[in-house]
Amino acid sequence: MNSRSIKKSILFLLFFLFNFSLLANERPKVGLALGGGVAKGLAHIGVLKVLEEVGVPLDAIVGTSMGGIIGGLYASGYNATQLDSFAVNTNWSLLFSDRFERKRLAVVQKQRNERYVITLPIHNKRVKLPRGFLYGQRITEQLIRLTFHVQGINDFSKFPIPFACVAVDIANGEIVTLNSGFLPEALRATMAIPGFFHPVRIDGRSLVDGGLKRMVPVQEVRDMGADIIIAVDVNQLLLNDEELDSMIGIIDQATRIAQFESNSIQRQKSDVLILPNLADYLITDFAKAREIIDLGEHAARKLMPQLQQIVDSLKVEVKPRPKLNAINTDTFRVNNIEIEGLTDVSSQILRSELGLKFPGNFSFSEIEAAIRRLQRLQAIKKVSYLIHENKHQSVLLLKVVEVPNDAFQFGLRYDSRSEAAILLNSRFHNLGVKNTTLNLDLKMGSSIRFDSQYWLQFDFYRNLGLSLRATYDDNSLDIFEENSRVARFDIKAFSAEALLGTMFSSKLAGLAGLRTELLKRLPDTAPPEFEDTRLSLVTITGLLWIDTINRNDFTTTGIQAYLRADITSKSLGSDATFGRYYLDYRYFLPLSKKLTLSSQVLAGTSRGADIPLEAGFILGGVNRQALYLDQDAPLVSFFGLKPFEKVGRNLQFAQLGLQYEAFKNIFVTLRGNAGNTFNNWKIDFSTKRFERGLGISIGALTGIGPVELHVMSSNSHDFLTHVNIGFSF
Repeated sequence: MNSRSIKKSILFLLFFLFNFSLLANERPKVGLALGGGVAKGLAHIGVLKVLEEVGVPLDAIVGTSMGGIIGGLYASGYNATQLDSFAVNTNWSLLFSDRFERKRLAVVQKQRNERYVITLPIHNKRVKLPRGFLYGQRITEQLIRLTFHVQGINDFSKFPIPFACVAVDIANGEIVTLNSGFLPEALRATMAIPGFFHPVRIDGRSLVDGGLKRMVPVQEVRDMGADIIIAVDVNQLLLNDEELDSMIGIIDQATRIAQFESNSIQRQKSDVLILPNLADYLITDFAKAREIIDLGEHAARKLMPQLQQIVDSLKVEVKPRPKLNAINTDTFRVNNIEIEGLTDVSSQILRSELGLKFPGNFSFSEIEAAIRRLQRLQAIKKVSYLIHENKHQSVLLLKVVEVPNDAFQFGLRYDSRSEAAILLNSRFHNLGVKNTTLNLDLKMGSSIRFDSQYWLQFDFYRNLGLSLRATYDDNSLDIFEENSRVARFDIKAFSAEALLGTMFSSKLAGLAGLRTELLKRLPDTAPPEFEDTRLSLVTITGLLWIDTINRNDFTTTGIQAYLRADITSKSLGSDATFGRYYLDYRYFLPLSKKLTLSSQVLAGTSRGADIPLEAGFILGGVNRQALYLDQDAPLVSFFGLKPFEKVGRNLQFAQLGLQYEAFKNIFVTLRGNAGNTFNNWKIDFSTKRFERGLGISIGALTGIGPVELHVMSSNSHDFLTHVNIGFSF
């Protein structure tokens, strides 16, 4: 060996010894794998409490589903105490809901929106099942708030603890490790349970819950360079025979069998395996968050000797994890706005609906309230947002997910007067022109109604719109004398109208325009003096709505007012000349959390010599029209009278009620009312002029709508009952 070769060998040896010494001084890396489990995954918080107490240094965290949520928040800087507070104090039932907030809808949509039991998308002219029940807007907003302090960090390895979460590409079944990008979207993807949540689109992929293929991501932690891996699995591998006592249990077991081999391998790859005993808990038991967290802590404490041994072997100083002041309640400056993802919705309409003026200072609450205003469009299901710098300006970037524009909806109702009825609806957006909605309703039962309505919203003013409508009714009308029915008419009516006004306001809407009606009245069961009648009307119509109530059925708070004026004249081409004016005012006052006082006043008057029967006012029955063939006016209940029992040119009515929520969504209501219809209007409140009635109702708010039993009495009828099931339409 020559001198040159010897010199090279010595240099190589010195280089090896130097790097070996560096490696020898570098401690082994500790990784944490947190498995999925929905509510059961809250047990991870209890485990983190013990890891903090022992002082285990974490160099990497990878989570799946709820393990991804907890792991991502912890890796971004939260401590276990803060996560505990978040889990226990969060309204999880509200978080896992995409229900439209009624108060955000346009007034003209509020009655219509609470009539359908099922809504299915229409795609390529076919009705299909949705890709999931929820888009997760509220969850997205919560995650944006909680992770705002790391919003500018796109590389998750740069977090206080390097982090990744696991999802699955639903198109090809590949496991996808998300270690960069927009953290709230990554966390939403890892928890997107197939069928329950819509898949999350990231980099052209449709991603769903990582638990589908990797319930406990031990291998992914190893891939991040961890030498020692602590794994937490909150699920049993398989249920025992005694637990397989239901269809749900069998389906759950089938899923577990599919994951069994993968879960077993991942468990074996861990160095410390923590298994909280959650066999008695369901994945939906968020209300038991305190118990689940405590069980996670209990399971970790049983392995404290092993955890302490890790800390001792690493010879690291135990440091308490600091509290992160992450949720900033102050306002932040935004100079402009950018919108991504719009295809069918006008950008101008969306900006107008947001109602934000730039530049300006905004809080989280203000931005979230602005985003919820988009619900009025009913074409935007999910919006995520971030603040970024663009050309030295702070820009609010909205990432919008549009829903399928077209939908098929179905409603079902039964009541003891009209018996069963179904309502079929097809809704089409942007048909012919942007910012338009076409609604087609077909009601079938004891009466038939077809209703087509075309709405156009103008770009230049967000509340202003045009309504074009055509309807056909085949209905009946009863005539009473001295509390007994003497005739029944078959009414066939066609109407068309064009109304212009502030129809997209969420609290107050005013519309005016022209309406034409063709009426045919045919005696069904009636004495000979009742003859066929044909009538043509052209009417100038004005409407004013105020609606702030929280829901249509079992209302507990708010105001609702409906004012309508109809004027027609032979000079307009009508067969009659008259004017009709109507007011329905309701006020709901919560006296306590469970007790509500309700009040209602109706007043109607007609002026003219030749007012047709169909233009009169009607009282009687439960959830009936006071204005015949007016499908927009709120329904009226006169407790103690039969349907259509009072018909006249003028109307006066008042009602008081007390509603008590005896159990969750179970209500007992007592109502008293007085009123009548008259040929002439006058102010005279003597009791002999009015029918008086009293009713008590027991009802429940269910997934198919209200279910109610009414028992009534009045000075005209000693005892009446009425049953209704389903939403009113």
